[in-house]
Amino acid sequence: MNQHLSPRHTLAAALTLITVVAVAAYAQTRPAVKVALSGMIERGSKESPLSEAGSVRPGEMLRWTILSRNEGQAPAINYQTSAPIPKGTVYVPGSASGESTPQITYSIDGGRAYSAQPMIPEKQPDGTTKMVPAPPTMYTHVRFQWGSPLGASNTVKAYYSTRVK
Repeated sequence: MNQHLSPRHTLAAALTLITVVAVAAYAQTRPAVKVALSGMIERGSKESPLSEAGSVRPGEMLRWTILSRNEGQAPAINYQTSAPIPKGTVYVPGSASGESTPQITYSIDGGRAYSAQPMIPEKQPDGTTKMVPAPPTMYTHVRFQWGSPLGASNTVKAYYSTRVK
């Protein structure tokens, strides 16, 4: 039996094939960023991996490093990553930094909203409410956002510190 495809069926088959090839090509050329969070503890003048520290004591400083590695085939545009301020610790003001100068913002609501300076309402003596900067003790997350793409096979690091309550 000899089957012939009409021009309409041929066009549909060709478009389907092009779409499948384009989707497969896109899947192979997209970014794939892997993120790792590691911690160090300061004890005296010495730093040790947090995984080897045992228990932590009030007042001890924890230094966190976020390593982002683009294992994909395309750059990650407008790349951002965030990390929690661990329970039982408080953010150390001014400690957030990163390679390639990221924009740094903070959350006070569990990571739902971020701002360079989170604000909270404060009742004034006259009964009115005024928005004031939230204290760093209220910070729940820190976010790093880069303006330049994270290229394929490239890494970028971000840092922040917390102090044990």
